[in-house]
Amino acid sequence: KPSSHQRKPKDQRIRTADVYKDGNGVKRYKGNANLRPTQIYPMPFARHLIDRLESMKASCKGAPTLPTEVPDAKDSFTQWTVVNSEDWQFSAMAEVFQYLRGNRHLDIPQQWRGIIPDRLG
Repeated sequence: KPSSHQRKPKDQRIRTADVYKDGNGVKRYKGNANLRPTQIYPMPFARHLIDRLESMKASCKGAPTLPTEVPDAKDSFTQWTVVNSEDWQFSAMAEVFQYLRGNRHLDIPQQWRGIIPDRLG
Protein backbone atom coordinates (compact mmCIF):
# COMPACT_ATOMS: atom_id res chain seq x y z
CA LYS A 1 0.00 0.00 0.00
CA PRO A 2 1.55 3.35 -0.98
CA SER A 3 2.11 5.87 1.79
CA SER A 4 -0.27 8.84 1.85
CA HIS A 5 2.62 11.00 3.00
CA GLN A 6 5.40 11.48 0.50
CA ARG A 7 8.61 13.28 1.50
CA LYS A 8 9.42 16.38 -0.47
CA PRO A 9 12.62 16.41 -2.48
CA LYS A 10 15.55 17.59 -0.36
CA ASP A 11 15.83 20.93 -2.17
CA GLN A 12 12.14 21.73 -1.38
CA ARG A 13 12.21 20.89 2.34
CA ILE A 14 11.96 23.68 4.90
CA ARG A 15 14.76 23.60 7.44
CA THR A 16 13.37 23.74 10.97
CA ALA A 17 16.75 23.58 12.70
CA ASP A 18 20.18 25.06 12.24
CA VAL A 19 23.17 22.73 12.50
CA TYR A 20 26.41 23.88 14.08
CA LYS A 21 29.45 22.55 15.92
CA ASP A 22 29.99 23.53 19.53
CA GLY A 23 33.35 24.44 21.08
CA ASN A 24 34.24 20.74 21.42
CA GLY A 25 33.47 20.02 17.78
CA VAL A 26 30.22 18.16 18.58
CA LYS A 27 27.43 18.54 16.01
CA ARG A 28 24.43 20.36 17.57
CA TYR A 29 20.99 21.37 16.38
CA LYS A 30 19.00 24.48 17.30
CA GLY A 31 15.39 25.10 16.29
CA ASN A 32 14.83 28.17 14.14
CA ALA A 33 11.80 30.32 13.24
CA ASN A 34 10.51 27.64 10.84
CA LEU A 35 10.02 25.20 13.72
CA ARG A 36 7.04 26.97 15.32
CA PRO A 37 4.49 26.23 12.56
CA THR A 38 5.31 22.51 12.85
CA GLN A 39 3.94 22.50 16.42
CA ILE A 40 0.38 22.42 15.11
CA TYR A 41 -1.16 18.95 15.31
CA PRO A 42 -2.40 17.54 12.00
CA MET A 43 -6.17 16.90 11.87
CA PRO A 44 -5.86 13.09 11.62
CA PHE A 45 -3.87 13.08 14.86
CA ALA A 46 -6.47 15.29 16.58
CA ARG A 47 -9.30 13.01 15.39
CA HIS A 48 -7.42 9.97 16.67
CA LEU A 49 -7.09 11.58 20.12
CA ILE A 50 -10.80 12.43 20.17
CA ASP A 51 -11.68 8.87 19.18
CA ARG A 52 -9.54 7.54 22.04
CA LEU A 53 -10.62 10.11 24.64
CA GLU A 54 -13.17 7.95 26.45
CA SER A 55 -10.85 4.93 26.63
CA MET A 56 -8.02 7.15 27.91
CA LYS A 57 -10.27 8.61 30.63
CA ALA A 58 -11.50 5.13 31.60
CA SER A 59 -8.04 3.64 31.94
CA CYS A 60 -6.41 6.63 33.72
CA LYS A 61 -3.11 5.13 32.61
CA GLY A 62 -0.23 7.23 33.86
CA ALA A 63 -2.35 9.18 36.33
CA PRO A 64 -1.10 9.35 39.92
CA THR A 65 -3.09 7.32 42.44
CA LEU A 66 -5.24 9.37 44.75
CA PRO A 67 -4.96 8.94 48.49
CA THR A 68 -7.84 7.07 50.10
CA GLU A 69 -8.76 10.16 52.10
CA VAL A 70 -8.21 13.63 50.67
CA PRO A 71 -7.78 16.23 53.43
CA ASP A 72 -9.87 19.37 53.57
CA ALA A 73 -8.35 22.28 51.60
CA LYS A 74 -8.13 24.49 54.70
CA ASP A 75 -6.33 21.74 56.64
CA SER A 76 -3.91 21.20 53.74
CA PHE A 77 -3.17 24.91 53.51
CA THR A 78 -2.61 25.40 57.24
CA GLN A 79 -0.45 22.26 57.54
CA TRP A 80 1.68 23.21 54.55
CA THR A 81 5.27 23.51 55.69
CA VAL A 82 6.66 27.02 55.62
CA VAL A 83 8.77 27.49 52.55
CA ASN A 84 11.68 29.86 52.17
CA SER A 85 10.34 32.79 50.12
CA GLU A 86 13.45 32.67 47.92
CA ASP A 87 12.32 29.24 46.73
CA TRP A 88 9.09 30.77 45.40
CA GLN A 89 10.38 33.99 43.83
CA PHE A 90 9.62 32.71 40.34
CA SER A 91 5.94 32.21 41.22
CA ALA A 92 5.28 35.85 42.22
CA MET A 93 2.92 34.73 45.01
CA ALA A 94 3.08 38.18 46.66
CA GLU A 95 1.58 39.68 43.50
CA VAL A 96 -1.08 36.96 43.40
CA PHE A 97 -2.17 37.71 46.99
CA GLN A 98 -2.08 41.47 46.35
CA TYR A 99 -4.20 41.02 43.23
CA LEU A 100 -6.70 38.84 45.04
CA ARG A 101 -6.90 41.13 48.06
CA GLY A 102 -7.32 44.16 45.78
CA ASN A 103 -10.28 42.62 43.96
CA ARG A 104 -13.49 44.42 44.97
CA HIS A 105 -15.61 41.33 44.32
CA LEU A 106 -13.42 38.85 46.20
CA ASP A 107 -15.49 37.07 48.84
CA ILE A 108 -13.18 35.15 51.17
CA PRO A 109 -15.16 32.68 53.28
CA GLN A 110 -15.16 33.58 56.98
CA GLN A 111 -13.23 30.43 57.98
CA TRP A 112 -10.37 31.41 55.61
CA ARG A 113 -10.07 35.07 56.67
CA GLY A 114 -7.57 34.37 59.45
CA ILE A 115 -5.45 32.16 57.19
CA ILE A 116 -4.98 34.22 54.04
CA PRO A 117 -2.83 37.29 54.88
CA ASP A 118 -4.28 40.79 54.54
CA ARG A 119 -0.93 42.16 53.46
CA LEU A 120 2.39 40.67 52.50
CA GLY A 121 5.86 41.92 53.25
